[in-house]
Amino acid sequence: MTILDVEGQITMQNDAHRDLLGYTDADLTGKTPGHYLEGGRGEFGRIMDDLFQQGSYSGGARCRSKGGFWADVELSATVIRNHRGDIAGYTMFMLDVTEKKRMEGQLRESEERFNAFMNSGSVVASMRDAKGRYVYVNRAYEESAGLPSSEILGRTPYNVWAPETATELSENNQKVLSAGRVMELHEKTVNLAGGSREWLSIKFPFLDRKGDVFVGSVSLDITERNSLEEQLRQSQKMEAVGRLAGGIAHDFNNLLTIITGYSELLLGSPTLDPDHRAKILELKKAGDRAALLTRQLLAFSRKQVLAPRVLNLNSVVENLQKMIQRLIGEDIEFATIPRTPLNRVKADPGQVEQIIMNLVVNARDAMPKGGRLTIETANVEFDAEYARSHVPSVPGYYVMVAVSDTGTGIDPETQKHIFEPFFTTKETGKGTGLGLATVYGIVKQSGGFIWVYSEQGVGSVFKIYFPCVMEQMESMPEARQVTDRFRGRETILVAEDEAALRTLICETLRVHGYTVLEASDGINAVRRSERYHKPIHLLIADVVMPRMSGRELASRITSARPETGVLYISGYTDDAILHHGVLDPNTAFLQKPFTPTSLVRKVRLVISQNRVGQH
Repeated sequence: MTILDVEGQITMQNDAHRDLLGYTDADLTGKTPGHYLEGGRGEFGRIMDDLFQQGSYSGGARCRSKGGFWADVELSATVIRNHRGDIAGYTMFMLDVTEKKRMEGQLRESEERFNAFMNSGSVVASMRDAKGRYVYVNRAYEESAGLPSSEILGRTPYNVWAPETATELSENNQKVLSAGRVMELHEKTVNLAGGSREWLSIKFPFLDRKGDVFVGSVSLDITERNSLEEQLRQSQKMEAVGRLAGGIAHDFNNLLTIITGYSELLLGSPTLDPDHRAKILELKKAGDRAALLTRQLLAFSRKQVLAPRVLNLNSVVENLQKMIQRLIGEDIEFATIPRTPLNRVKADPGQVEQIIMNLVVNARDAMPKGGRLTIETANVEFDAEYARSHVPSVPGYYVMVAVSDTGTGIDPETQKHIFEPFFTTKETGKGTGLGLATVYGIVKQSGGFIWVYSEQGVGSVFKIYFPCVMEQMESMPEARQVTDRFRGRETILVAEDEAALRTLICETLRVHGYTVLEASDGINAVRRSERYHKPIHLLIADVVMPRMSGRELASRITSARPETGVLYISGYTDDAILHHGVLDPNTAFLQKPFTPTSLVRKVRLVISQNRVGQH
């Protein structure tokens, strides 16, 4: 405390004032507080003005001590009046708040640091009291809720989130309070605007200084991670099913070749009873239908043999337009949106046509009351971010062909299974469930990717992406004229491990005049070749055989007999001779199941071409 005269000059100070600022009585007597106030005489003048006008003053100030240090004070002053009511002087009180100010500054810095820490990342954080009311949310929480903190604090989740989310969050908080420990929870939120996200939340109870209970929560957005994990699981499942389907189709093709082959041989008999002929014909038709199913399985499992060419997908779509129009009928409007110029791709043209036609059939079936079918092409680029969110695509340049419809759409659960073989939503007898599985397999084997986007009641769009290539367009190979006279006198070595199929092949060839050497595997085939001292004009080898592969066998035979031609047969193969299912243009190959007619036609063609090549 200090006492001032009517001029504002200090006449007395107490011990506390003396200890605070370090001035002696001699230092201050006759001087105003402006001597040590920050702002000097001007600051003191403003204080005196308030005293004159209001009779008192209160406010904060800074005072410089005799030692040069600054003290923060809360300052108040009042007027002293004599018995006549005239101003006789003033009293001034100062409370040292230097430490308080220092602590307030530290607290403010701590709060600023805390807020910067909580608001700088993507972690969503909140605190709620025991009644479920929000007492703190960070900026990320505001963004996830779609509301500012002013509309969140003091309220419960039922004022912030959709009802189902509010219930889940409230129940989870109650679990944490009841357990009295940290809990890790998976939560899904839907905000009032309809935005949906998935979270990994760490929730924990804690007490403040008063002992009040709160629940803290920090959450990581795992929506994208869950989506990627689901895509990976689907991809792995499709790979496993594909391997199973390919293996079944491979074994089944051997049986079908025997069924359809002997059916054809019997049908060629002139003495066959008409009634038996009709029955055998039905047997052959059933075998042909089964062969179609196995080809679709092979397409799904990516084990079929492709003959890729450099293509312009606009040309493929254009060539299919008339067929598509006839297929979909008059009640569906059909349009194409070709991108020009369009980059080139390398794919099997027949398989690309099959992809488009399968998708067109599905689109037609999804629009029983009519609608609009659109086929669009475009050049696209996948960047790293897109590739990360669309497993298993990779960054690069692609050509897209999209088939979209305005049909019934596909629900999310069905979309998870849509490319699986034998999965169908159609009535019994209306579909095999292999159409989209075939599309999936062809696209994957061609190095591409396929995505479906659909909304119930709105329609669907299937987008297929083929890697673009810089190679030049290839001209269509000229059709080779093959004589109908398939008979021959040449010698053929047949290596096939399936006994019944080997018997059929050898019997068919002998009927057509050929000399046939049989071998149950590659080792036996080499031995037959070594013991046979006459020319062997053709080797027919199954690609996959025990003890020695067809490729190794062909290498051994042609090394010893350079003039011998080679015809590979297989239900499928991923052997190096058909690397990744792509047929080398110089390799003769016959896909199982085949008929006796197709076998002798191919044999005659390969022998003829081999002779031309040797000359």
